[in-house]
Amino acid sequence: MTTPIATFQDILDAMAGDPGLQAAMRQHILDQEFLQLPAIVRELQQNVAGLQQAVADLTQVLYDYITVTDARLARIESDIAQLQEGQIRLEAGQARMQGDIAQLQEGQARLEAGQAQMQGDIVQLQEGQARMQGDIVQLQEGQAQMQGDIVQLQEGQAQMQGDIVQLQEGQAQMQGDIVQLQEGQAQMQGDIVQLQEGQARMQGDIVQLQEGQARMQGDIIQLQEGQARLEAGQAQMQGDIAQLQEGQARMQGDIVQLQEGQARLEAGQNRMQGTLARLTGTDYERKAARRAGRLARRYLGMHEPRVVYAVTIPDQNLIPNILDQAVAANRISEAQSDDLEDTDIILVDSGNSRYALAEVSVTLDDSDVRRAHTRAAILAAATAAPVAAAVIGVYPLDTCRQAAAEHNVTVITLPE
Repeated sequence: MTTPIATFQDILDAMAGDPGLQAAMRQHILDQEFLQLPAIVRELQQNVAGLQQAVADLTQVLYDYITVTDARLARIESDIAQLQEGQIRLEAGQARMQGDIAQLQEGQARLEAGQAQMQGDIVQLQEGQARMQGDIVQLQEGQAQMQGDIVQLQEGQAQMQGDIVQLQEGQAQMQGDIVQLQEGQAQMQGDIVQLQEGQARMQGDIVQLQEGQARMQGDIIQLQEGQARLEAGQAQMQGDIAQLQEGQARMQGDIVQLQEGQARLEAGQNRMQGTLARLTGTDYERKAARRAGRLARRYLGMHEPRVVYAVTIPDQNLIPNILDQAVAANRISEAQSDDLEDTDIILVDSGNSRYALAEVSVTLDDSDVRRAHTRAAILAAATAAPVAAAVIGVYPLDTCRQAAAEHNVTVITLPE
């Protein structure tokens, strides 16, 4: 039985018991934007929850990065301290090596002086040997002369026995021979003295030579000791260099880990920025879709524009059906149909006689203009109707305005 309605209270009473009537009344009183408000709120809540999780993940990444960085900085400071100690040891080893080199040079100078002195001693020894050889030759000549005198004496004695006259003559001659013999003996005595002096000088030269050899042995020992110290210093320096190389390798590893941590942090920041950009862009696209009709009347000259395709408008299947028919008729390709379905906003004027297509972005550049121009051409081919191309944004760049002038695309500025 139908309840008669005479007053506004009767309307309220009828709605209180009829959910269908309530839904119908909401459809008549509230516009499409208010009806979609609960869904928008739920989507915003999901986006906010995702943003909170992203912030929590970023906070954990930052905490882990700071913890790892502190530990690595401590290791780096320890490695630097070890490097400094190794440098001190290296400088001490270099100082010791310089001292050893100085001692080696002094020992080498003494060795060269001993060698020069030994060469002089050898020269003096050779001169003494030459003089001694001369004395021996003179002695041999004196002995030979004495042998000749003895032979002459024997001949004189033989002649004396045979002839007294010859004996007297022989005695006289013998006297002369005796004088010569005495002179030869005296000369031989002098040669013997010179030989003894040469032997004494040779003994002195031998002693000096032995002293030079002893000094040279001492210098050689000092050289060997200096070489041993030098080798020990080089070994220690090699160890210090190895420690420096190990410290440098550890430092390189720490730097690589720091770079990896920085890369992870930058990736987290990029993810968070992407999330924020998507949230901001989605909200801005909803705003543009809500105001698309008024903007089309104001900037595109449409009389009764109606949004038929946008992120905030329920799918009315108008555009998908048009695209399917156009693909079936080979007016556009499958790839062009897929590309057109990514369009932000599509409007149609009264009587489906004219369409408008808009790309939405907070910051507009030439790529947005080219995309709107290309997709408008695809929609025109699919609908066989004129299509106006536009871009809607907050910050149109100079490149956007230049490209819009070239491709006949309308630039519409809409504040956030």
